[in-house]
Amino acid sequence: RTMPKPVIAAMNGPAAGIGASYALACDIRIATPEAYLLEAFINIGLAPDGGVSWLLPRMAGTGVAYEMFFTGKPLSATDAHRLGIINRLVPAERLEAEVRELAAHLVSQPRQALAAAKRAVNHALESSYEEA
Repeated sequence: RTMPKPVIAAMNGPAAGIGASYALACDIRIATPEAYLLEAFINIGLAPDGGVSWLLPRMAGTGVAYEMFFTGKPLSATDAHRLGIINRLVPAERLEAEVRELAAHLVSQPRQALAAAKRAVNHALESSYEEA
């Protein structure tokens, strides 16, 4: 969240535990239909970690977060895309090209504007409407 440059996650399989936290911490997530998110800490008697308890409710709402944390069941890439957690859902053979194309586009944007946009969104997550 503090890195000024956009961070893209390419997801083509399971993102479980800290892997899910890393994916959710990225600014943009592109996934194949085979990908999924899994928070199964409950199955070993632990609470979610790696920042996922902060990230997931803000992205998908508390209902989705509670269900994932309480059941330990995976969230498919299709459902995550429908919920807005995953930005783009692409066929496996297009994943690398899609990520590279987006990265090339982002590199062509003004660096300071990207950093400012990222700061603004992050600030808004922790502020009132008036402060943002």
